[in-house]
Amino acid sequence: MLEAHLHSPVTRRRLREGLAADHIDAFANWLNLSGYRPVSVEGLLRSLAAWTDWMLANGFSARDFLRGLEACKLAVHKSPRVRHQRGPNHHSITAAALFIRFLQQQGELPLPPASCAGELWPLLGDFRLWMHQHRGVTKSTLDTYQGILVGLREALGDDVGAYSAEALRNFVLERARPHGMHRARTIAVAVRSFVCFLGVTGRCLPGREHAIPGFAPWQLSSTPGF
Repeated sequence: MLEAHLHSPVTRRRLREGLAADHIDAFANWLNLSGYRPVSVEGLLRSLAAWTDWMLANGFSARDFLRGLEACKLAVHKSPRVRHQRGPNHHSITAAALFIRFLQQQGELPLPPASCAGELWPLLGDFRLWMHQHRGVTKSTLDTYQGILVGLREALGDDVGAYSAEALRNFVLERARPHGMHRARTIAVAVRSFVCFLGVTGRCLPGREHAIPGFAPWQLSSTPGF
């Protein structure tokens, strides 16, 4: 139930009265069973409420989830939300993409065509070739990076030249939050490598990869016995 994952009664009401109402309990449970930490589940549900509120305010219905996600991406890129102002932002796009993936797994929405990610996003194919030729990265590693970068595209859109340092940093932190240190570092390396490729090939300003946070591998040690 939604009440087990979201403490705010106001946000619960917004979700129960919004376009995702028929699926919100199952989605909250799906996030929990997928391994997201409680604080991440709550954050995603809050972000989803901002998206469904925006959908409703702009005339979309529950049959328009896919179209509404693309329209909201454009709206967020054109006029980014002021900090602490209510409304959709990049976190909302991430939550909406997860919600749509959940609906596709449940058979409520059609699955995307079974084609290569490089065909759907040719830039990803160029990145794989560049990484293999210039960095010697193996196919298995690039396959791991690819899943992360597909999520980056879902969250920030196709216009890589418009990716801001803040948006990239927020994506990495949000994507890494539910996972352990090893996975978090993989996410950071994948996005940093991709942004480096964009800068080297003139698709964005060089040096933007330095905005990607690093995750320290420190571990707490036990107190010495002397």
